[in-house]
Amino acid sequence: MNGEKEMQKLYDVLSGHPKAIVIHCADPRFQKAFQEFLKNELNLSTGEYVPIAISGAIASLTEPSSFPKEFKVVNDILTLFLDRHETIKTIILINHEDCKKYEAMKSALGRSFLKNFSDIVTRQKFDLQKVAGAIVKAANLKKELRLFYAKFANTEHTKIEFEEVKM
Repeated sequence: MNGEKEMQKLYDVLSGHPKAIVIHCADPRFQKAFQEFLKNELNLSTGEYVPIAISGAIASLTEPSSFPKEFKVVNDILTLFLDRHETIKTIILINHEDCKKYEAMKSALGRSFLKNFSDIVTRQKFDLQKVAGAIVKAANLKKELRLFYAKFANTEHTKIEFEEVKM
């Protein structure tokens, strides 16, 4: 390097005052759609929300007795951000079609996983409502909760549409 100091790239830091927490799946196929949906439909830009991208999104919160370690990790992350950021007014939960985590849970738990459901999609939408209710009850939250289900909009599986799920 001939005694010259190597130039380092510098990167910006955002304000750190998020308006929302968004829990969605880490499935790479859906990341672009999630980001565009949050920005274009929910008016949340990068830095205005805390993204919690984890396999299966809220799946780990639905079976605490079957997957206690996963439940604890996700619950602790959610609690940490809620405790540290008073600016958070909204919690957004997003499940999606063809979720590999839900398939793995179905394989691990067998028939009991779909015992009261006609299919995984029905279970995922129910789980959104169940987890939202548990979040409100456990934390006595005065936060807005929004629930969404992302599904393929074409047969080629190249486009995603979002359906809002009512609580």
